[in-house]
Amino acid sequence: MLSDAGNKLARELGIVWKQPDDLRPLFKQPGTDLEQRYGNDSFELPVPVTFLVNRNDMVRNVCLEADYRKRLEPETAMEWIARL
Repeated sequence: MLSDAGNKLARELGIVWKQPDDLRPLFKQPGTDLEQRYGNDSFELPVPVTFLVNRNDMVRNVCLEADYRKRLEPETAMEWIARL
């Protein structure tokens, strides 16, 4: 599990996208203030990605989906692990 505060690694991997500025007013409403929630006002979000990394720090599998609503199923992750 990795936390990437400020999207530093995500930016290095090229998986960060900047949201259109015309959406800013929507995210300033109570309960949706991204600056308050994430601690910065970059208006950038990482593309959700799952990496399986072995003990030698080699990436063995990747699931990257531009649609943030689609995530790797836990069963698939377990299959990846079982095949290591």
